[in-house]
Amino acid sequence: PVLFSASPVPLRSVLFSMPRVAFNNMIATGILLLSLLTLHSVFSEEMDDCQANPNLCQNGICRVDSAGSYHSCECPTGFQFNTDLLICEDVDECAINDRLCENGKCLNVPGSYACDCDMGFLPTNRKRECIDID
Repeated sequence: PVLFSASPVPLRSVLFSMPRVAFNNMIATGILLLSLLTLHSVFSEEMDDCQANPNLCQNGICRVDSAGSYHSCECPTGFQFNTDLLICEDVDECAINDRLCENGKCLNVPGSYACDCDMGFLPTNRKRECIDID
């Protein structure tokens, strides 16, 4: 049977003239397409970009707009947003400021830094400075 032609063909004559296998395949394909469209609709309504991609805004808070699309990342103190990777990366305070941890060694820790003090010095102020104990 001809499914597409220049002159209109009544759908009833097309369906009844089809072999049973072709008709069943057409119905099965229609059901599958409807199922896929329903699943897509359910997931797109229930899952926003932040939920769909857990690596988005890693180390920070992912914010979405009213349509559920990724909008921005909120990075905590000591982290900065990487526009290429779309994550919050740790800021290496030791590499940025060589004056940190006088009388000790600066150690980068996630979101901050700590001082490993030289002999004769003790850490103070949450391990951010070294004071002389001699």
